[in-house]
Amino acid sequence: MSVDVLLINPISPVELLSLLFEIPFSLLILARALEEKGMEVKLLNYPTLTSWQSDHLKKKISKLDPKIVGISLHSAALPQAIKIAKITKDFSNAKICIGGPHCNADITFIHRFRNIFDYQFVGEAEITVPDVFLKILREKKVERKVIFCKLPKNLDLLPSPAYHLLEKKERFLVNLSFSRGCPFNCSYCAIQTTMKKLRHMSVKRSIEEITYVYESLGSRYFYFQDPNFTIHPKWVSEFTKTLRKEKIDIKWRAQTRCDLVNLKILKEMGKSGCIGLGFGVESFSPFIQRFINKRMPFNKIERAIKQTKNCGMDADIFLMIGFPIERKKDLFLNLLGVKKTQPTTLSISFTTPYPGTKLFHQCGFSDKNNPWDKYALLQGPFPLCKSKYLSVTDYFFFLNKLSRYPILFGDIFFWNLALLKYAYPFIPTFIQRQLKFFEKSIMKFRETAFKIATQRIKIQWDKG
Repeated sequence: MSVDVLLINPISPVELLSLLFEIPFSLLILARALEEKGMEVKLLNYPTLTSWQSDHLKKKISKLDPKIVGISLHSAALPQAIKIAKITKDFSNAKICIGGPHCNADITFIHRFRNIFDYQFVGEAEITVPDVFLKILREKKVERKVIFCKLPKNLDLLPSPAYHLLEKKERFLVNLSFSRGCPFNCSYCAIQTTMKKLRHMSVKRSIEEITYVYESLGSRYFYFQDPNFTIHPKWVSEFTKTLRKEKIDIKWRAQTRCDLVNLKILKEMGKSGCIGLGFGVESFSPFIQRFINKRMPFNKIERAIKQTKNCGMDADIFLMIGFPIERKKDLFLNLLGVKKTQPTTLSISFTTPYPGTKLFHQCGFSDKNNPWDKYALLQGPFPLCKSKYLSVTDYFFFLNKLSRYPILFGDIFFWNLALLKYAYPFIPTFIQRQLKFFEKSIMKFRETAFKIATQRIKIQWDKG
């Protein structure tokens, strides 16, 4: 048996909790585009790459004998992607192509890993990749190692995701996206590197996607992943009215900015099944807001959260900590902001310097001094920003102060564990061994963790 294309979605253990319920939406759209060009496509969606999965991958590669292997490259999963590529080279003669968020942000990535990968695609794949793959299959010459993809101007013309390639068809929760691009210029965000131009699917096409998933995958819970769901109020108004008119009984969540909502829009969203909105606050400190080029007055944050909750929806906020210039005063303003606004849940992340962003260079990194390359080869830790003025103890204190508030996916314990990883270079070796053993134990019982997380989220969503 020999297939034309094998698409692989490697996921890092770091992303495990956040990706438990996600499907590789973009990869499934690409798969359909390849099928429409006459190619036979298979998909492997790995939550992690443990030893038994490595053996499974070897058997799959040998059995499928793909002519092309396409790997979706997420920054956190770089070591897994490289391991997959090396296994592929050992067990097949397939051309190994990479694309995805990390490739979009780091357009010279393949030049530093040319002995592992054959081609790198930069940008949105659906138009360009099928044509290049056909060239490879027909053994025609592809002139460049780095291929810049043509931008799809009309998202309605994109094919529907190839859901039939999923091994598990029934889904409790499905993530969808109806827009691409972002007009804002936040210094930490990699979207603006290749997806600056904002485009929307029509409401009609968006409803068709929801209806198909609702009927074929059995899901009535949706998470809309658009960076700024409410950026076009007229589109949102038409979308919510259509959901009610068609009597599509779903519950859904989305994310947006605090300055892109008003009471009218929120009421319409609530009536159409929306049970929660996530707001990218990032920091309550004006000093940090200026640093990341995301100025958001406190009164707008407070009003957005209050109005969302008054409309019967959860108001969740995303905070980032660990900025290079962060001070104790900035952490205190975060504590004060959370106390005053009283969001439904908090989601806290450590600031990550992604390639191609302004923040990456503000941290002193460059192509020649790229921490992601060391991380990819397991020669360095997961890249995180570090404050010049704060210690690990300061962050422990901050997070424990926040533990009285509901943190997304559970207890403050997870963030304390994350802080330990943050401080790895300063931790005695024997404790590092214990942490690694603990991580392996978590992965060993990941199915149990999946069930528990499912129950937690069901309870949370059913409250809506």
